[in-house]
Amino acid sequence: MAFAIIAVSTYLTVIAPNVGTTANIFVDGECIKSIDLSKVNEEYLIPIRLKESSFILAVKPDHICVKESNCPDQICVKQGWVSKSKLPIACLPNRIIIKIEENGVDARFDSTSQ
Repeated sequence: MAFAIIAVSTYLTVIAPNVGTTANIFVDGECIKSIDLSKVNEEYLIPIRLKESSFILAVKPDHICVKESNCPDQICVKQGWVSKSKLPIACLPNRIIIKIEENGVDARFDSTSQ
């Protein structure tokens, strides 16, 4: 009696609806604002003032950046425009994180690593 081993590969493809890209702005771990970047038609500024800090976000279709910040190192400003980024924008002195999500999924992870 002979046995045969048959290797079968199965691929699962999930097609999510194109919901868009959202920028979630966190201060001290709390989400203070969500912006659907896919619905932005023209560039605009968002000033945010906290107790000891202030900064200005710039938003344009499918992009966001920190335009101005009163932090000493300016790393958040130097990061520039972000769209569908796997890395968040972070301003550690001001305790601000901007996370980009695509189709409701945190863009830092791809389907392989989730």
